[in-house]
Amino acid sequence: MKGLLWNALEWTFVVLDVLLITRMYDWLGHRLKSSSRRLTDWEYGLAQSVFGKSIDLHRVRIDERAYLGSKQYGICYVSFNTINSWGEMSDSLLVHELVHVWQYQHFGAVYIPRALWAQRTKEGYNYGGVKALSAAIAQGKPFWAFNYEQQGDIVADYYRILMGLPPYWGNGQFNDLPITFISCNNSSPLARN
Repeated sequence: MKGLLWNALEWTFVVLDVLLITRMYDWLGHRLKSSSRRLTDWEYGLAQSVFGKSIDLHRVRIDERAYLGSKQYGICYVSFNTINSWGEMSDSLLVHELVHVWQYQHFGAVYIPRALWAQRTKEGYNYGGVKALSAAIAQGKPFWAFNYEQQGDIVADYYRILMGLPPYWGNGQFNDLPITFISCNNSSPLARN
């Protein structure tokens, strides 16, 4: 159970959205962070092939020299429309991080405490693989029933399978893609607009 502290943190991020502070952060960051850049043509095409028009890709920035967090801990993280890393990311990691951008663009900054909470759960990023996803769909479980990190890995595994790579979780192959694509009642970032 999340508890009062996590609920307060979620509401804090809702207030930041309402006050447009997250937009100001993005605007300032895009102008003041000399290391941030727009998506390359390759990244843009990759993102469009996975997400269609469900993300405003022109607002997405990448900072491959993000010192805070990324360099010290070797992690990637998303601050609103900016993906922060220390060096290049794999394509499937980019897809995972773009899911967080999608979460932000559709539901606001509340994705941050929800993703942080997901990292603290027993399941973490592990959604159980294609077999568990298929069972969840059969039970009518929506995409949102998965935590925010699992959502990222569901879409990243979709991309990995599409590219002929093994998924991170469980096993799956190209024939399993329709299960992943329709995943969760067309409420996922893969739902075409």
